[in-house]
Amino acid sequence: MYSHRKRSGQDKYQVANPIIVQREPLVYLPIYAEYYFTPGDSILRLASYDWEKDRFGNFFNKQKMWKEESKKLDTYNKEYERIRMVLLPQLGTPTSTDTTAKEISSDRRKYFTRETLWETDDVHAKLSMVFESITYRVRLTIYWKK
Repeated sequence: MYSHRKRSGQDKYQVANPIIVQREPLVYLPIYAEYYFTPGDSILRLASYDWEKDRFGNFFNKQKMWKEESKKLDTYNKEYERIRMVLLPQLGTPTSTDTTAKEISSDRRKYFTRETLWETDDVHAKLSMVFESITYRVRLTIYWKK
C-alpha cells in the first residue's frame, strides 16, 4: 500500500501501488504517469506525472545525463510554463504560483525550484520543478478529494 499523504498532504484515502506508464516526450522530456486507485473500489484518487529523463534508470549510469541536463535550466523552465499554461483552462486560477525559478542555496548545494498550487473543493493539484545536481524534473500531482 502507498499512502498518498507523501505526495499531496491529504489523508482521506489509502491508495494501492500505482499503475505506471511511460509516454514519449511531447516537447523535450518523457512523461512517467502514475495512477493510484483505492483498493476496495478501484476509483482513481491520485495521479502523478513526471517529466524527467531516465527516471527509473540505473543510478550509477546517470552521471553523463545529469551533467548534460545541468546546463538546461531554460529548457526546464519552458517545459514547466508550457504545462502550467495547459492546466490553467482545466484547473482555473492557481491558489499560488511562482512566476520564475527560485534559487535556493544551502551549505551543500545550490538549486532551483518552482511551484504552482490549485486548491478547490474537488481537487488539490501541485505543479513543481526541481533543478539540482541529481534531480531534473517537472512534476504534477492531482488528488481528487471526492
